[in-house]
Amino acid sequence: MSIFTVDDVGGRQAASRAVTSGKLIRLATGLYSDEVRRTAEDIVRSRWAEIVGKLLPEAVITDRTGFSGTPVDGLLYVDHPRLRELALPGLTILPSGNPDAGPLPGDTPTGTGVYIASEQRALVDNLRPSRAVKGRPSRTLTRDELHDQVVRLTTSRTAEQRERLLGAVNELGAATGRPNMADSINVFFQAAAGERPTVKSGSRSMKAAQAGSRYDTGRARLFKSLATQLSSIAPRPRPEPRPEDHTYLPFFEAYFSNYIEGTEFTVDEAAQIALHGQIPDDRPEDAHDIAGTYRIVNDLEHMRQLIDTADDLIAILKHRHAAIMEGRPNKNPGQFKAKGNRAGMTEFVAPDVVEGTLRAGWHELEGIDDPFARATFMMFLISEVHPFDDGNGRTARIMMNGELLRLGESRIIIPAVIRDEYLSGLTALTHNDRSAALVSVLDFAQRYTRQVDFTDFDQATRTLAETGAFLTSRQAEEQYIRLTLPNSVVREFPPAGRGQGVSVQARRKNTGEPGNGGLYTGKRHDEDDIELPDLRL
Repeated sequence: MSIFTVDDVGGRQAASRAVTSGKLIRLATGLYSDEVRRTAEDIVRSRWAEIVGKLLPEAVITDRTGFSGTPVDGLLYVDHPRLRELALPGLTILPSGNPDAGPLPGDTPTGTGVYIASEQRALVDNLRPSRAVKGRPSRTLTRDELHDQVVRLTTSRTAEQRERLLGAVNELGAATGRPNMADSINVFFQAAAGERPTVKSGSRSMKAAQAGSRYDTGRARLFKSLATQLSSIAPRPRPEPRPEDHTYLPFFEAYFSNYIEGTEFTVDEAAQIALHGQIPDDRPEDAHDIAGTYRIVNDLEHMRQLIDTADDLIAILKHRHAAIMEGRPNKNPGQFKAKGNRAGMTEFVAPDVVEGTLRAGWHELEGIDDPFARATFMMFLISEVHPFDDGNGRTARIMMNGELLRLGESRIIIPAVIRDEYLSGLTALTHNDRSAALVSVLDFAQRYTRQVDFTDFDQATRTLAETGAFLTSRQAEEQYIRLTLPNSVVREFPPAGRGQGVSVQARRKNTGEPGNGGLYTGKRHDEDDIELPDLRL
């Protein structure tokens, strides 16, 4: 499948015959494709880089589209000697008309004959004044929009990375005769670091940075998008059962939350720790993790505590983390991280913008009313910021269930068997801005939790075993077992034991309702193709 010009097919008459015979589709004057079963708009949308490279060789994507390197709202701004704009189905390419246009050192080749401006070039190029034409936005970013980009770069980079970028800006300014523009970029970065409060800006993120409350602008956009996605979900009320009917739910919540993080005990061992205060000599730190988590989630008055402001959020977050991690003083219980942390390909929020990013997330959370949506957002907010050295996942899930309990809804337990689906849902949202997988897992987990009778310890353990909760994802995949809703299980024989490795003697009942039987584990994802989890522990 290729893109062709008139010259490629032997002239206009030959091109016209090919179009008439159905061998080619015309995209624009003198431009054709042999993907005749697709619409012109669809071809341009997927092959725009190849098209630009063929029609405007060595064009550099810069100015308003320089930071994204892709079309924005159907427009693509490039540095190229061509004077006239190029209109394609669904895309307008706007060359600069600069006779000296071309790639500079640091610009990135795409392999199609097109280059993407380096970050230093995008910064400097966008300082050129421009005005809106034909109802389109100005060719270069407005000053406030450029300030947004500067804050994004400042909050997503280490101090060393920022210094390297500013060094490249200064070198570019000197090499292209624009040292004054490079100086201005340096001033903007100083303002974003809180060192130039006198720089005037209409950018909300820049104002926050100057006031000493900088935040990760990329995460702030992600939180805003998540809030919008959650607002489209129909309410799903699941009232909290009576506390006396869920006596041992907090124990299993603490057990599975720690199991997700790799703190593995048998159910009986964990019960001795959490319910009877027996700390084993060989694993005191792991045991304190279980005990600390249980103390928090078993305190209903505390879990229902009202979080009314961003200050409340930060205070309760630190308190709960301190309780979980009290047995690990080297992990700085209750203190925000001083060093960056990551999991797989995910680099979490930088230490110096943790509080500001939490506050930016709180701003979005305030507009969410539905309990399930609020709980989902709260959990992802804490997980995505990853504000502590360790214990972030447990803290995030406690904050999630705190929101549910405060609003009279049933908690969510994440059994071991759906750990990978849960982590994959987080990763899909982080990297692809897609919440469907995470929402699906949490929705099923809440339905599952609500159907388990936690009144009696032994009965609850049997139910969890019969429904597959204690299996790992790998075990479930190998045995073709899925987590099954308790109400879908017809018990024929009592299980042979309890805890991990239990022999299950139960039959799954086919209810006829899609998704009612259970949630598949392993690599099977019906709704989304999700990359492997980043294991954010």
